[in-house]
Parts: sequence; C-alpha cells; structure tokens
Amino acid sequence: MKLTFPHLGNVGLPLRMMLEQAGAEVVMPPPNSKRTLSLGTKYAPESVCLPFKLTLGNFIEALEQGADTIFMANGPGRCRFGFYGEVQQRILRELGYQFTMLQVNTSEHVLQNILRALRTISPGLSWLQAGQAFRLGYTALQAVDMLEKELHRVRPREKEKQAASRIFQSVMDRLQRVKTIPEIRAVRDCGLQQLRRVPVNETPVLKIGILGEIYVVLEPFVTADIERRLAEMGVEVSKFLYPSDWASFNFFIKALKVFPEHGTAAAAAKPYLNYAVGGEGLKTVGQTVLCAQQDYDGVIQLYPFTCMPEIVARHMLPRIQEDLQIPILTLGVDEHTGAAGLQTRLEAFVDMVSRRKAAKCGK
Repeated sequence: MKLTFPHLGNVGLPLRMMLEQAGAEVVMPPPNSKRTLSLGTKYAPESVCLPFKLTLGNFIEALEQGADTIFMANGPGRCRFGFYGEVQQRILRELGYQFTMLQVNTSEHVLQNILRALRTISPGLSWLQAGQAFRLGYTALQAVDMLEKELHRVRPREKEKQAASRIFQSVMDRLQRVKTIPEIRAVRDCGLQQLRRVPVNETPVLKIGILGEIYVVLEPFVTADIERRLAEMGVEVSKFLYPSDWASFNFFIKALKVFPEHGTAAAAAKPYLNYAVGGEGLKTVGQTVLCAQQDYDGVIQLYPFTCMPEIVARHMLPRIQEDLQIPILTLGVDEHTGAAGLQTRLEAFVDMVSRRKAAKCGK
C-alpha cells in the first residue's frame, strides 16, 4: 500500500510521521504549484471552491508518482467539504486511475475514526500500536504549531530579514528526520531557543488577526504566503486556526462535551450571528469580535470564492467594523487570484491600519 493525502500547510509532516509509524509507505504529493492548480481546475466542476481543485490536483500528482491509496478526511455538515471525497473519487476513476480511497469522518468521534483508519491501513496493528502512532503524530503537530507561533512573533521584529524563516525551515528539515517523541521535543525546544535568540527591534508592530476558511488560512500557496508578506510590512500575525488547536478540540474537548474556546467565539458572535452556518463561519464572526475587544489593529478574512459559510460571515463583518471600530479586509481567492493584486491590497490595508493607529495614539 502506497498512501497519499492532500497538502494542508505544515500538517503533512505530522501526518506522514503518524502513518509511517503505523507501517504505511507514504507518497507525498509535490508541493502545491501552478501545475497542481491547473490539473485540479481542468478536471473539477467549474464552480467548485479552490480547496477542492487543489486537493484534486494533489491526488493526480501523487497517483502519477505511484500512490495507490488516498487518505482523505470527510464529514457531514453545511459545507461542500463533506462531498469532496466522493466527487473526487468519481473524477479520478473517470480519468482512469486505479486506487483505494480511505475516508475518515472528522466531524464526530474523530480520534476513534483515526485509530480505526490506522488499523485498516496496517491490518496487523494493535489498538496500542495505533495509539502510539497517533501520539507521535499529535506530538509533532503540537511542536510544529509552537514553532510557527514563535515565528509569527519574531519575524516582523527581526533585525536581519529572513533570519527567523531560515531557522524555522532548518528546524522543519530536522523534524523530517526524527522518529521518536523525545527527538521531536528536543528539536522543538532547540528551535524555540534559536528563534528566541534572534536579534529583534523593540519598536511596536501592528497586530492583525487572520481568520476564515481553514484550508485557505493554513495553505500558504493559496494566498502567496500572506503571513510572510505581512511580516515584511511590520505586522505580527495571529491565526486562530492552528491544526493542533483543532485536533485538541475534536480529539479530546469535544468528546468530553465541554467547549470553552468554541463557546467563547460563539458567545461573542451572538449579536451578529447566533447559529452555526458550517465550516468556520461562526468562528470567523465571533473571533473578529474578540479581536476588536482585545485591541487588535485589524482583521483579515480569507476564504475561497463561493464558500457559503464564509460568505455568510463576510456579510456580518461590516456591522462589526462599524460597531467596534476595527478595520477589516476580506479576501476571496480562486484560481485567478494573482500575487501582485494581493500585495497591492495588503499594502493599502496595512497603510490604512498604520495611519489609523498613529492617529489614535495622537502621533
């Protein structure tokens, strides 16, 4: 069995480690590229959202490299994501590819579903071994997110440009070669120390929250690496969709039926949206309110063009902007989105936010 899965930011590394620990041979698709998008756009329905097209392109490129099994998340809900696997299967089979698709429900009983999937991949795997493989991947996922959060703090302040990014990439390369939890933690701690030793400027920076649909927020290819671009403009980015936070909520907190973080965002959203609309729509609204309450300088909503949950959320944001006086930029992306146009909009937004903050501070 040669297993593959779609790209999603830095999730690929922990997922590969978990699957290999369970005994699978993993075929990583090439990094997302113009070819990936071109393949997905060519064979996907025209009106479907960008994440569908890119993940379809991932599967085509991985199958070309010899993969014979696709590991794919799914789940019911008010978002088209629940249909990805079934529709993509049909498209790929019509193109003549022979493969097995293993779909994992990520809406309910997520941890149990993942453990069952690992045992399906490796039939001789015990529940204990499946749990050990999961723990390895989960530890790596937490480590990657901790490093990324520190990168976001340091990068807009660094005196030597690209210093933090080089360290982060070096640490990610080292994580590719480790096999055990103690090794993951050692590399993580060393990486955090290196990032914290990067010489930084003490001048204040802007702080902007990035919210929206999870795939677009996490996958840098989609937004031409918006986090790096903002850091180069002197902006500290705060994301509220880190994969390890999602995993902790769905693996553990949700199972215990206590929802502290989600409940807070949902409560904050109530004056503007008081019911779930699918995807991250409700959280986008609620977290925008929380950003305003926590004195963020601005918010950027990222979403794929035609994404219904985020379109609903987008229509609530002007009211929040007016009521709470926080600048908000909404960016819908599709296969036609260009880096130059995105850069122009970001520069204009950051300039406006900077002038607004200076006026507020009386400078």
